[in-house]
This record gives sequence, structure tokens and C-alpha cells, in this order.
Amino acid sequence: GFTNATAITAGGRRSSVDNADVMFVAAGSQMFLRETSGGTLTATAAQPVGIGNIVDIALDPNDWHTAFVTDGTRVYMTTDKGGSWTNVTGNLTNTTFRLGTQLEVLAGSGVDAVLFSGVKGVSRMLTNAPGVWATYGQGLPNSYAGDMVYDVADDTLVVGTFGRGAWEIASASTSAFNIGVLQITGDTD
Repeated sequence: GFTNATAITAGGRRSSVDNADVMFVAAGSQMFLRETSGGTLTATAAQPVGIGNIVDIALDPNDWHTAFVTDGTRVYMTTDKGGSWTNVTGNLTNTTFRLGTQLEVLAGSGVDAVLFSGVKGVSRMLTNAPGVWATYGQGLPNSYAGDMVYDVADDTLVVGTFGRGAWEIASASTSAFNIGVLQITGDTD
């Protein structure tokens, strides 16, 4: 059952309808959900198998049925409000010892960008390629990234680092979806 909360997120949107009363709560490695005001906080139908103490939860800004959770070393995703969970850690190596790890989700057109703050800055995964993570944030220092907040109105991601200050990424909703391309041009003579 529910004991002490280790992570909480509240308020969501689905099918263009806001639901200020939806709430996902983690207690250790278990996930709980409340869907309505005054509703009961109950365990989700499934649990993220193999996860440790959950330290952060992030929701898809356009569909609260899609949520992401992390214990600082693994990331899991549900698209059915906890009916099932998929491990999307994949090639993520930017993991941490849990303290300060944050998830953010930036909505795109049919695809979301999931951001993970860790020991080597920020990593990004697009939901159309689960488990494929890449370094994100041109100009960010290669240092421990703790708190991370996305401001939708200003389209700015602010990342707090340990010992390297706070950094802003303008136009985050655009840059989060840009995929880097390496172009190699050979000598023609």
C-alpha cells in the first residue's frame, strides 16, 4: 500500500481537456494514481518491474495517460496510465546516484522529447525511438545536471548544474527535436 511519497506530479491534459485532479504518486518503487477530485489514490494496474526508488515522474503535456518515471538509473514509460510499463533506459549512460535526477517532457507533433538530467548533463529520447538517448543541449557543460525546468510560455529549458551554474536553452521545443547529422566530405583529388 501507500506509505511515503518519493515523487509526485499532478495535473494533466488529454483529448484537449484539462484534468487538474489527476495525480501520479510514487512510494519507493510503486506507482499510484488518482484520476478525479476526491478520488482514491490506488496502485496502478502494473508496476515498473526492476525499478528502484522512484525519484521523478513526468507526464506527456498533451496526454496524461503517458507518463515517465526514473529511479536515477532507469527510465520507464507507460502509455495507458500505468496499465503496463516499458523500460526505455536503452543506451542511456548518463545515469546518476538518484539525487537531483529530473525528467521533463516536451510535446511535439505526434512525438514527444523526454529529457533526463544526469551526471553528464542532459540526455534526450524521442518517443518514436524508445530507448535511444542522445546528448542534448549545445553549450551545456559536461557536468552533473540537477534540477531542470521547462517554461512552455517562454519555450526555455533551464538546467541547474552542480558547480557550473544555471543554463538556459532557448527555443527548446525546436532544438529538442533536431537530430544531429554528421556529414563527412572526402578529398576529391
